[in-house]
Amino acid sequence: MSCPVTVISPGKRWAAATLGPLVSQAQFEKVCEYLAIGKREATLLCGGDTKQIADGKLFVSPTVFTDVASHHRIFQEEIFGLVLTVTRFHEESEGVTLANESQYGLAASLWTANLGRAHRLCDALQAGTVTVNGVDAVSPLRRDETIGYRS
Repeated sequence: MSCPVTVISPGKRWAAATLGPLVSQAQFEKVCEYLAIGKREATLLCGGDTKQIADGKLFVSPTVFTDVASHHRIFQEEIFGLVLTVTRFHEESEGVTLANESQYGLAASLWTANLGRAHRLCDALQAGTVTVNGVDAVSPLRRDETIGYRS
């Protein structure tokens, strides 16, 4: 598997930057802690670099971990940083089981060209919101009244 992360340009918001800074020193330290955890638990495919620019803004490059198991902390906990975890599965039912093993169930994102599969998976996934072919949007296929499935 090759790394899909491209060259980034950290900087101030609305500038020619392609990556904005983390919100605070505390969040930067939290993300760095998860990077260390991820390096122990899984395989770092790419990223994980940190940078502080002249005005004190803190950045972490987009990071991809592979070989992530459902019991790993980087699978179970929200990092709130640009970290992608990859867990392979072979059957649709196995993927649903993995997704539903999340302790929070806040959101899910699925990618498919098959509308029937999208509807079936939206019903099967235990998440507060399910987005089809995108991220960070409320899917019209699922309307839970709670923030997270387990709230």
